[in-house]
Amino acid sequence: MSAVSAPAATEAPSAVRRPVARLRHELGGAAIYPLGALTAMNLLDDFDQAVYSLVGPEIVRHFNISAATYGLSFVPIIVFGMFVPVLMGWITDRVNRVFLSIVGALVWLVFALLTGVVPAFVLLLVVRMLAGIGKSVSEPAHNSLIADYYPLHGRGFAYAIHRNTYAVGVAVGTLAGGYIVSQYGWQRAFLIVPLPALVAIVMLFRLREPRRGHYERVADTDYADLPEPLKLRQSVKLLYNSQSWKRFAWVWLFLAAGLGMTAVLPFYFDATFGVGPFGRGVVLSVTAVTGVIGSLIGGLWGQRMLARSDFQKVSALLGWSILIAAVSLVGMAWAPNLGVAWAAAIVHFSLRTLATAPVAAILSAVVPARIRGQAFGLAGLYFAAGFSLLPIGLSYGEKYSYRVSLLIGVVPLLIGAAVAFSAGKYIADDIKRVSRLGAAEAEVQRRRAAGEKIDLLEVLDLEVRYGTVQVLFGVDLRVAEGETVALLGTNGAGKSTLLRAVSGLVKPSRGAVLYEGRDVTGIDAEATTALGIVHVPGGRGVFPGMSVRRNLNLGTHLYAGDKKYAAEAFERALHLFPRLGERLDTPAGSLSGGEQQMLCLAQAFMAKPKLLIIDELSLGLAPVVVEDLLQTVEQINADGVAVLLVEQSVNIALSLADRAYFMEKGQVRYEGPAADLLGRDDILRSVFLAGARDIGDLSPAGER
Repeated sequence: MSAVSAPAATEAPSAVRRPVARLRHELGGAAIYPLGALTAMNLLDDFDQAVYSLVGPEIVRHFNISAATYGLSFVPIIVFGMFVPVLMGWITDRVNRVFLSIVGALVWLVFALLTGVVPAFVLLLVVRMLAGIGKSVSEPAHNSLIADYYPLHGRGFAYAIHRNTYAVGVAVGTLAGGYIVSQYGWQRAFLIVPLPALVAIVMLFRLREPRRGHYERVADTDYADLPEPLKLRQSVKLLYNSQSWKRFAWVWLFLAAGLGMTAVLPFYFDATFGVGPFGRGVVLSVTAVTGVIGSLIGGLWGQRMLARSDFQKVSALLGWSILIAAVSLVGMAWAPNLGVAWAAAIVHFSLRTLATAPVAAILSAVVPARIRGQAFGLAGLYFAAGFSLLPIGLSYGEKYSYRVSLLIGVVPLLIGAAVAFSAGKYIADDIKRVSRLGAAEAEVQRRRAAGEKIDLLEVLDLEVRYGTVQVLFGVDLRVAEGETVALLGTNGAGKSTLLRAVSGLVKPSRGAVLYEGRDVTGIDAEATTALGIVHVPGGRGVFPGMSVRRNLNLGTHLYAGDKKYAAEAFERALHLFPRLGERLDTPAGSLSGGEQQMLCLAQAFMAKPKLLIIDELSLGLAPVVVEDLLQTVEQINADGVAVLLVEQSVNIALSLADRAYFMEKGQVRYEGPAADLLGRDDILRSVFLAGARDIGDLSPAGER
């Protein structure tokens, strides 16, 4: 599948074709043009940022402010940058990302030009903060697009080029900007630097939106677009299911803290060694060139390691590069002369940029495609939070020494290195999880297109812990549309924990829960109920002090605005359970055990279930009451509602179920036709069967 139609290229000489072919090979065989357009726009944004950082001393003198005030001015920009990317990430997962990139680029262009004409420092802050919207848009949108333009085995190199723009921007921006500032003043630079962005914006107009997540799908499966994204809160919860994403987001934060301290370098070279704007431009430009080399090397190494599944080596590469970058900051802080400081800066830039491309590639690979924009948007929050050290560094630098400012950046880099070293063991599991999710989503959409029944619920390799105690171990389970499935097992087998994990009452520590082909792992019970997963807990789940009527009304609380539905659901519930109609004004706590279980089922039925989860339907009830309840469950199932039923009584469960699962010690020991389970003496222990016989040979019809 072609993600984009790039402009047709004319026949080029072989000397040109060979590097182009090599570049396409490193990009996994995908087109070069999308990366070129996105990189060009990112470069000009970073070029602008580099010039603004370079002229910090000139801004201080121009507006007659202190370096500390200049540093504090970054606080609103940092706060703005922390929260806007999260919102933009959420938007990125819902709209055309190419269009969003164009809008962000135009907003940036306007406010970048205004930087050169504002008459007061306060207005400068406002303009720079609004110019940051462009970066807030490009971070999630560009990174999400790259993940869909390029396969995983070409993604590391793609991110290396795209993220290299910071180093290139510093290299070109500081040199060219330093010359312009030395000749014409700092404001003129901002009337010139943004203008080439017009060409980059035109390039963006020629891009087409790729399909989301198609590289993670089954290659020969025809499918539609991804399922409708969840609300912001729920998508963030899904994001935090990825253990490696959480760790690399923290790595992002600590890398940004180190990057924030190197933003002190213009002040450091100016105050410590007396280097003017053009000299600073030369020093930082040459330093940034080594950063470009480091980023490309890191991207290629990381890409090859990911392709070979050497995930521990990737985390080791990141850890060591960040660790040595921290040591180089110490070298800069203690440098006796400009030459030593410059050499330490070169080491720092090359190693720090070496780490950035693999981090971006990993972030794109360990989360599902439909929340990838949110993944980069929220990672942007961590990145912006890391920059919060910059005002502190500038303040300490002015009060004591800018050498102290550089030392402040050492601690976060050391922490970032430790986190990077620890993250490798989670990458393989998260990439496998994303692959299984993509295959499951594609299969659901294929079946829907073919008019076949889908697996309404699919549990994949689920693990749950309560503190240090693990309860579930790699559980797989599925329930098809309209199917009734029995979940059996001894006491303490983990049955109720599994149900709670499906309905959102317990957060799994590993694995995934899919509902209608979408990932719902770890989202809260209110959200799963709204989707159609309705859980009837064991142990009489009613409010005993409320009347039966009020308990029933709670069954439609998610549809409080739809009075017509609430009234219809109330009448249907009384039709299913006429005995409740006789006790409407009676406190629920005074009902018999069977009547309370009826009330629980009635509440669940009123919540529009597509999947009804029932935990211990018959517990403590007389056989005649159980028979009535089973007939009601059968009727609900006949109306098209799938049922997942936990029961201690084998005969009761198997009288309803099409298929059965048997659990023991947190693992599934049997899965298959329900009727076959009674013949498995190796699974059903004599004690377990004895408990079933005590209930009696019961079916909804009262027959064997």
